[in-house]
Amino acid sequence: MPEIVGNFVHIQRLSSVQSDLIERLNEFQPNVLVSYASVLEALAIQSNKLHLNNLRQIANISEQLTPRAGKRIQEAFHVALPDHYATGECLLLSNVVRRTAARHINADWLFSRSSTRTTAPFRRAVGQKGLVTNLANTVQPFIRYEVGDQVMMAVEPCSCGSRLPRIDHVEGRAAETFWIFDGMRHQLVSGGIFNAAVDSLKEIREWQAIQTERNRVNVRLELLPNAAMTPTAVRTAFLHALTAHELPGYVTVEVEVVSALLSDQVTSKFRRMISEVGPPTIRRCNLAYRRGLQGLHRLVSYAAHVARRAIVAGILVSTWSSSVSSWPTTTA
Repeated sequence: MPEIVGNFVHIQRLSSVQSDLIERLNEFQPNVLVSYASVLEALAIQSNKLHLNNLRQIANISEQLTPRAGKRIQEAFHVALPDHYATGECLLLSNVVRRTAARHINADWLFSRSSTRTTAPFRRAVGQKGLVTNLANTVQPFIRYEVGDQVMMAVEPCSCGSRLPRIDHVEGRAAETFWIFDGMRHQLVSGGIFNAAVDSLKEIREWQAIQTERNRVNVRLELLPNAAMTPTAVRTAFLHALTAHELPGYVTVEVEVVSALLSDQVTSKFRRMISEVGPPTIRRCNLAYRRGLQGLHRLVSYAAHVARRAIVAGILVSTWSSSVSSWPTTTA
């Protein structure tokens, strides 16, 4: 932080796991509260214990802010909650329009492109990766830095009048997916199915899906305090919601209701999708198979080219022989 700013800003760093977090926040009386979305939502549930009289704004970092969590946080604190999208390598990636809540990419300070051969900023289809070039970082420039987030860009112009590229929504990291197998081929399942099932049940505060086998997923659900539905009813309703959102029937889902879902101990971030099996190794075999077919195709094409040249050469020799045999002969 610049020295001139540090004279006017007092920052206090607190941990989400410390036992006196509520007391420390009440004592500090922050104007701005910055934290992960999962921590902000947990604080919103305990808002009756918080007395933040000077709070003016809340900011989410690092984790995806779902509409359900955002609504709960704003209803608890009654302050602005701009949902900026940025990365540690480019903190100025986007700005939020307060009136419309639209997120515009600062294209005058950076380049954001899809890794595929297109000129569209980021991407308009799931499964592609984004590349960011930060033009404002003079200390450590990032050129075509790969961002693993699935960012969907808006097509319609923004009502605020800005012509900068606008983010429609962020679906999370591309790594937050499961590969399943239907007996013939592997298919990709995104977290959108589980998130849609959770959104249909108002009793659930947070969820986490762990893929333990290729076609087996353990889902852990944390209910809201004083939830009206019993854990058994929540399990049944959640499984019905997954079926309604077209999760393949050959995928076995086990649902467990837990008292609390904790963040990752290493990164301190909350992960909703965890795969213990990873992507299928058969993809490498398919790649080698495709390369083999490509090599065979080139070999056949070369053989056909040689054969054509041989046929043409044979025709020329035959024509030349015929013409030579028709020449008049003279005897001495």
